Amino acid sequence: EDIGLIERCGSLIRIAYPPLAQRIYRGIPPGKKLSLAKRTLDVFRTNGCDLEDLAYYFLAAGELEEAGKLYRRLANEAYEKRNYQDARIFYEHLRESERRGVLQFPAPDKINLAHCYASVGRPTQSRAVCEELLSNDAVVKDPELLSRVYARMANIFDKRPAEERVRLSRLALECLTSDSPKLFNRYLHFCRTLMKAGALSDAAETLKKAKEFRPLSPKVANLLNRAEGELLINLGDFRGAAESLLQSAHNETFDTLNNLALCFENLGDLQRAYSFQSQAMKIAIADGILPAHVLSLGNVGSIKTKQGLMQEAEDLFENALVLILQLKKKDPAFDSHRFITVQCDTAFHDMQAGKYGRAAELLKIIPPSVGSLYEMDKVYCGIVRCFFYRDIGLPKNVRHILSKLKDSPTFKTPYFSVEHTLVEARMPDVSDPEKLRRLEEGLETTERLGTLYQRCQVLNELAAVHTSMDEKPKAQEYSKRALQLARKQGYKLLAVRGLLLAGVASDKQKAKEHELLAAFQSAAEMGLPELVAESAFHIGMLHLEAGNLVTAREYLTRSVSTTAQLAEEIPPRCRPNYLGVPWRRNARQGLEQCNRNMQQRSTSAISDAHNDLGEDRYFKATYRLALSAAAIKSAEALITSIEETVRTSLAHGALILLKGPTGIITRAIRIKPSDQVIREARNVATMAKNRIYFGSAEMDRQKEIVAWVPLLSETWEGGIYVVCRQNEPPLTEKEMELLAIIGTTGNGALRGLETHQASETKNIVLDEFYGMVGASKAIREVYSQIQIAARNTATVLIEGESGTGKELVAKAIHAAGTRAKEPFVAVDCGAIPESLIEAELFGAKKGSYTGAVADRQGLFEAAHRGTLFLDEISNTTPALQAKLLRVIQEREIRRIGDTKDRPIDVRLIVASNTNLEALAGEGRFRKDLLYRLKVFDIKLPSLRARRDDIPMIAHAFLHKLNTVNKLKKYFAAGVLDHLAAHNFPGNVRELQNAIERAFFSAKSSLISEVILETQTAVSAAHDEVQSWFADLSEGRQDFWSAVRNRYKRRDISREKVVALVDLGLRSTRGSYKTLAAKFHVKEHEYHRFMDFLRR
Repeated sequence: EDIGLIERCGSLIRIAYPPLAQRIYRGIPPGKKLSLAKRTLDVFRTNGCDLEDLAYYFLAAGELEEAGKLYRRLANEAYEKRNYQDARIFYEHLRESERRGVLQFPAPDKINLAHCYASVGRPTQSRAVCEELLSNDAVVKDPELLSRVYARMANIFDKRPAEERVRLSRLALECLTSDSPKLFNRYLHFCRTLMKAGALSDAAETLKKAKEFRPLSPKVANLLNRAEGELLINLGDFRGAAESLLQSAHNETFDTLNNLALCFENLGDLQRAYSFQSQAMKIAIADGILPAHVLSLGNVGSIKTKQGLMQEAEDLFENALVLILQLKKKDPAFDSHRFITVQCDTAFHDMQAGKYGRAAELLKIIPPSVGSLYEMDKVYCGIVRCFFYRDIGLPKNVRHILSKLKDSPTFKTPYFSVEHTLVEARMPDVSDPEKLRRLEEGLETTERLGTLYQRCQVLNELAAVHTSMDEKPKAQEYSKRALQLARKQGYKLLAVRGLLLAGVASDKQKAKEHELLAAFQSAAEMGLPELVAESAFHIGMLHLEAGNLVTAREYLTRSVSTTAQLAEEIPPRCRPNYLGVPWRRNARQGLEQCNRNMQQRSTSAISDAHNDLGEDRYFKATYRLALSAAAIKSAEALITSIEETVRTSLAHGALILLKGPTGIITRAIRIKPSDQVIREARNVATMAKNRIYFGSAEMDRQKEIVAWVPLLSETWEGGIYVVCRQNEPPLTEKEMELLAIIGTTGNGALRGLETHQASETKNIVLDEFYGMVGASKAIREVYSQIQIAARNTATVLIEGESGTGKELVAKAIHAAGTRAKEPFVAVDCGAIPESLIEAELFGAKKGSYTGAVADRQGLFEAAHRGTLFLDEISNTTPALQAKLLRVIQEREIRRIGDTKDRPIDVRLIVASNTNLEALAGEGRFRKDLLYRLKVFDIKLPSLRARRDDIPMIAHAFLHKLNTVNKLKKYFAAGVLDHLAAHNFPGNVRELQNAIERAFFSAKSSLISEVILETQTAVSAAHDEVQSWFADLSEGRQDFWSAVRNRYKRRDISREKVVALVDLGLRSTRGSYKTLAAKFHVKEHEYHRFMDFLRR
């Protein structure tokens, strides 16, 4: 017991090490197993145990009737708690008892099983159970049971048209007698079915009949409030719907919470919407209802998009799409069209992120004519399609969709009328006065409905239309109102557009530039390329008008290049219309004008410098200098460019001198660089006092006319010395101006060179931040947290995905702190068996267990005065967690088998790739220990969250490989872009492996390709794992034989098992307990299951 080989359970003792228990059990003959099962059953009957264990041992002992009774009780209890996944498993045991002729499986329980199948995304099995019931004479003769079957069939998620659902729901209502106690429920069910089919007037009439039932008990009133709330949602009255639903919110069902979230999202209260949707998601996950989980992920993604949290939204949508694929693979009859709102929300997010190609693919998945779609979903899908086609330049498609929607009662509701107005607000075939009229009506409607997000959208569109009509004061008024509302409610997406419109409409130059720059920076940070391009256009034009040509060209180039990248995502036939939008067209024209103005300015400055050189040659020399100066990487290269410009532009002799960190650079043009000439140049430089000088070389008499143009920066000093001998013509005014231009260009290039070198130095410093590489905002925040943690002795918790570098962070904290010269000891808690980890950490006394032939020091003692790093702390057992808590509190350890406490002085750092708070919430990790560990918390970003660091990290790995192998290989053009586009689920570790493979595979010094797991391979592997996961979840394969035994025989790789577990944990939101239940692992086998996963 001391070493954890056995554990007590009440008065019982059992083997705590599952592999050992399994090995012993395998050697027992069948007859002896039956005898053991009976004896175990007798003990459990006497001492009591978990009902599921008792049912299992009744089954193992051959007492099938008793097992069936217990499974029925367990199934009904789970069903009442809405735990449909567990209920399904228990009902299937009951069904098996019926097949063996031991026990009847009552029709009401079969209807519950059909509900469970439908809830977990298995419509084919649900329909099969219902059809089996319809063939049962007893069911057909019982109106109550028959009604339940029809109602259940109407709710199955398959591809049946909406009309078929209405028919089945009507049959469920009509087969009941007038005095049936279920008549009220069937009216409500029929009302909901009619709503979803778009028959809103019929739904209202049906609800009216339901309200006539008496007495109106609290439960009945609650159901009526929910039904009325749903009807008001379909009518677009979200405020009224929320009021009705809140009256039934104490009955926290998924549907109620989901509908409340929808109401508050459309009313614009995104915080409350998120709160309700999070509660709904927790219920969906706890009850194992995958379709509800998918809807929740999509709805939260929509909220995050409106809040401008684009990356978070993308992750949520990705998870939702994966679950949809999983449901389709589980049952081909499953109607994925029911998730059209999720796909539309994803498409809308992709449109904002400039991913028009993926948005198009998502919108193509479901044609608008699919009969199984709910009416409200059809209309919403149509509106999103309109926004998409309008934005990519296909107005004819927009008109076609609107013509199909016009007869829909849902489309005619006030809410969707405003959506229609928002679509029309940017249509080219609608006049500005007509747009204003509709938008002003829409604004009144939003105020009446209380839909704040819509109101903010309308205000922005009003500002845009007034701007196009050159009514700046009105535009400014509406944009300010939109911006104020967006900031107050947290609509970051709309706030960026509001800033842009406010900047365009502003008549004050300073405010205009400030707001446009704020819009540009916010759009860039949030990943909104359309708004980046538009705001960059307006900033560029502002600087063009002010004559700031270099800045203007920078922003206009950004606008044009971003637009060009976006256009690549758009079908070729749409590009002329897309690129023909006025501001996009004007951006290209503005850039061309900017380039012409820069050429004219350069030409004007040098056109008369020397008539015999010719204007064209003079301009080319200066232009080449400007281009080369912008791209120089060294002072030597800059001086070479200046030398060439002076040589081709002036006929006089010249000397260029530059002194800096790397030495003195001297270049002579048509003059011998004698000591005397150099001395004369230095004398003139002294007279000039770091200013441009034109005049005599000597102060007391007229001799040679000279010029000195200084070249100065913080680290470089020198200049251009030009000599006009007595028999040569003096410098003309134009030549003096030319020299000034050359000097200005050279000084700017020197400062740019210093900035570049400082940046490189900074990157080198970052590269060498205790072995960590990166300069992105996310990783810099981690560096800052490391430095803070290093300055104190608090316990640190590091959280992050596998491969993000948690141990590197721990080493950095140790190295940067006062304990740097003391030992750093790292322990992987998942790699040490449960039975050994306590001895590893705390040590053991001689004789305390078999094999303890001497006193043994533990790792806590080994790390005395230094740092102990416990990786994967989530893999520890509750018993070990209790001992760790004591060590943290008392700063003492006790070896196994010893009675003496030993004081220790250890800095403790722990890490986990799972959410410890979630584990604590499930009771699988001690909350009191979590509080002591999480004194200082560092969350590591995934590699995909800091893509800008990928090139730097790749170069760092390549540099190390080159150094170790004494080679000099380098990446070909395009390789780093290819790497930056990859998601790297394995994070930095995966990137390192890819670079190493490419390094040793490259046959020359050029690494032209870094082979990553292709999307096809990923998809194929993902599909295989999903199919495997479905087989295990549905009981077609046994976990121990299909996973554990095959892995032990090396039939399957560790990576495949990890992928399976990863998929499972994503489906259970990190719950190992739920995952074990999904894989049909018995509760008494849970420790064995966890022991296998830790390996």
